[in-house]
Amino acid sequence: AYSYGYYDGYLKGDVYFDTSLDYVSMEVEFLDENGKVLDSTYALMDSTVEAGKTYQFEALYMKEEKPYTAQISMKNSALDDEGPFYVQNVTLS
Repeated sequence: AYSYGYYDGYLKGDVYFDTSLDYVSMEVEFLDENGKVLDSTYALMDSTVEAGKTYQFEALYMKEEKPYTAQISMKNSALDDEGPFYVQNVTLS
C-alpha cells in the first residue's frame, strides 16, 4: 500500500457507560508534540447510550504530520458551550 507522504491509522477502543445518557458525542483531537491540533474527528455519536453497555469507537487519522498524542473528549450535549464530562489523553507510538 502506498501512503503518499501521509501518516494514516486509527485510534480504536471501547468505552463502557455505567449511566444511561440521552446523547453522547466523542471527539478525538490529534495533536503534535507542542499541543497544536493537527486534525479532529467525531469517533462516536449516539442519540442514546444504555447503562451497563460497552460501545466501540474508531477515529481515522490521515495527515502529512505525525501525531504525538490524541485527546478524547465526550459531551452529553450538542451545544458547544457545555464542557465535556470526560477527557483522556493518549500518547501515540
